[in-house]
Amino acid sequence: QCPSNKRCAGGTSSPVACPTHSSSASTGGASCVCSSGKYMTENTCANVQTCAAGHYQTVPPTETTDRACEHCPANQWCAGDSTPPQLCPQLSFSFLTAGTSCQCVDSLFMDDGQCKPVTVCPAGKYQSEPPTHIRDATCSKCDALAACKGGLEPPEPCPPLSSSVSTEGMSCVCEGDRFMHANGQCLQPTPCPSGTYQVAEPTKTSDIECHDCLPQHECVGGDREPAKCPPRADTNSLNVCVCLADNESLLRNIFGLPLECVVDTSSTSTSTSTSATTTTSTASVTTTTTTTPTTTSTTTTTTWTSTTSTTSTTTTTTTTTTATTTTTTTTT
Repeated sequence: QCPSNKRCAGGTSSPVACPTHSSSASTGGASCVCSSGKYMTENTCANVQTCAAGHYQTVPPTETTDRACEHCPANQWCAGDSTPPQLCPQLSFSFLTAGTSCQCVDSLFMDDGQCKPVTVCPAGKYQSEPPTHIRDATCSKCDALAACKGGLEPPEPCPPLSSSVSTEGMSCVCEGDRFMHANGQCLQPTPCPSGTYQVAEPTKTSDIECHDCLPQHECVGGDREPAKCPPRADTNSLNVCVCLADNESLLRNIFGLPLECVVDTSSTSTSTSTSATTTTSTASVTTTTTTTPTTTSTTTTTTWTSTTSTTSTTTTTTTTTTATTTTTTTTT
């Protein structure tokens, strides 16, 4: 019997030693067979080639021939070796990877053999790790002193005197009664000036809204409502109600609101001044007597003339008073 490490052709031929990594035990000495993973070529055991990733086996190896490999077909991926090609899942392709794997289209990633949408980070979070073809994006919570709009936007630092704690990182909010101006600064609300009135209170993102005062209304500014001027009154250059007549004054209530125009009594009151006054009085008497045979009638007329001069006002007042007395005497 032929030894296990030799082959015997039969007849008078002597046994021939088998090449390294081979034996003839499986053939009863008729031929030498290479060990697993090798094939016989030119009386030598050579390694069977391995199909690399992106390739697939088209012809399997034999005891005397090597394995044959080809590039992976389009839209399929090949793990290599003897694994057959696998179709790429929907919305994926393999031409960019030379068939080594399937790659999803943009905004998708491969998860458990399926293309899934990449997570879009919501407001209040930011993308701390970008996605890959086989891994989703990672979103992290925004810092307390920054605002995160979400998506691919990076965190934006909050301006001084603000934070994003109350909005869970979605936006920066000013502290106290301050509001966020369009220039990105936290400012104090601006009270309405005189001549305007408040129509909207401030918010966290807007200042106090003021409108010009209404016609014939008084607007002192601040948060006071417009006050309508009373009859016979209108506003002056300072947007304050005043009476139109010189001898009238504006009466206001305890809150300072205009009520009505009233006559100014101070214009008829007597004032004390240093002035000289001279008064001259003149009286004249005229007597007329009429006699008849039976009746005697006497008529006396007295006239007083008073002249008053005031040097401080240059005013002369003349008063004339006439008194008539009639006396009738009857003679019998």
